[in-house]
Amino acid sequence: MPLQNPNATGIRVTTALLLLSLITPLLAQLLGSDPELWWVLGLVSALICLIILPILYFTGRRFLKEMEALVGGEYIVHWQLDQAEWQRYAASDWARARRYARQTALWTAGLGLGFSLLLGFTSGELVGVLLWVGGGCVLLGLLLGGLIWQLSRSTYDRRMATTGEVYVGPNGALNAGTYHPWAGFGIQLEAVRLGESDPAEVIFTIRTQAGKTTTTNDVHIPVPRGREEEAARLVASFYADET
Repeated sequence: MPLQNPNATGIRVTTALLLLSLITPLLAQLLGSDPELWWVLGLVSALICLIILPILYFTGRRFLKEMEALVGGEYIVHWQLDQAEWQRYAASDWARARRYARQTALWTAGLGLGFSLLLGFTSGELVGVLLWVGGGCVLLGLLLGGLIWQLSRSTYDRRMATTGEVYVGPNGALNAGTYHPWAGFGIQLEAVRLGESDPAEVIFTIRTQAGKTTTTNDVHIPVPRGREEEAARLVASFYADET
């Protein structure tokens, strides 16, 4: 399978959101809503998308070079799993992805409704703001949750049709074609540990910082049966500089 820019999907989604942020004020104006409010919201959203797009493009190019280096031999470990243990891992990771999709939809919709209530009370247009902003946030939550679900489902289907191959390097892990970086602008590896599962897993906790907002995400990398000691040495290698 040829390597692809890991940010390609993010670039497509951000481009779609940019177009949506420009189209929404026009639709709201045609439907008789306050054009000034919607143009402000639309232009702010468009500006955010325009800032994000070049970041995604250039970091994606760097990540692609790191992926090529891993496949070219610059890795710490290179594992291949048999079909049965790989499918058990794929099913477990698919269950985690479904939970994340539900949580994303609920949090986005809930925060959006709370913001729309505040905006509605302060602007004096509670019903209109709830209808458009609140409804839009609920729709956005459903779209984001659905997108995560669909992408995760595609990953699950692809994994079930192949045998897993894993590369772990100093800056990221390549898991059956999916790259997980933990070094770069706003990205930092926070912790590495062994997880008790079947198959065993090395769990990388990655911290992402955007301004004053910090989020963490666990990346689960499967360990082939019989390579648990090598996995323990891999975990220890990330703490070697601290001893």
